[in-house]
Amino acid sequence: MSGKGRVRRGDATANRARLQAAALDLLGRMSDPSMGEIAAAAGVSRQTAYSHFPSRQALYDELVAFLVARTADALDADLPTDPVAGLGSWLERAWGLIDQHPALLNPALFAGSSRATDPDVMAEHEPIVGGLRRLLTHAGEDDLLPDGSSPDWLVAAVIALGHAAGLEVAAGRMSATEAGAGFRSGALRLCLRN
Repeated sequence: MSGKGRVRRGDATANRARLQAAALDLLGRMSDPSMGEIAAAAGVSRQTAYSHFPSRQALYDELVAFLVARTADALDADLPTDPVAGLGSWLERAWGLIDQHPALLNPALFAGSSRATDPDVMAEHEPIVGGLRRLLTHAGEDDLLPDGSSPDWLVAAVIALGHAAGLEVAAGRMSATEAGAGFRSGALRLCLRN
């Protein structure tokens, strides 16, 4: 193989990585960028962008898979078995990941997914909330949940609270530290009986 072929492949790999990084950066600022805007931010042409991803949704689907894998590993590893301590740990980790990957809170990344109702995709998202669901199920068994609250409803409510906190940061109304503290304390009050 010629050195020229290796250079082209190396450029292609670098361009793909730049496109992914640019999209995550723009999405992290709560924008809904076009493929042209993503290409410009990555320093490549639209043609190059479309040679890697046939559509913006194809790029978003790849980003979702990346973020799901990254967050699932970090959220579910070695959680304390005590529901209260485990919930506190899960919330702390979740906000750290949101702070690290603010695109997780951008509805544009997830809204148009052609895969959003695919059972395999729904299953691949379970690791993100699986640890939280298990903790809340154990808390329910220990009669620690508020009356009338199911683990599934509380998972949805915690996710919504995280989104609200992230939007406050994006709007400049709260710092990431303030929003993270509000997210953690609010979720604990929401999920555990007083």
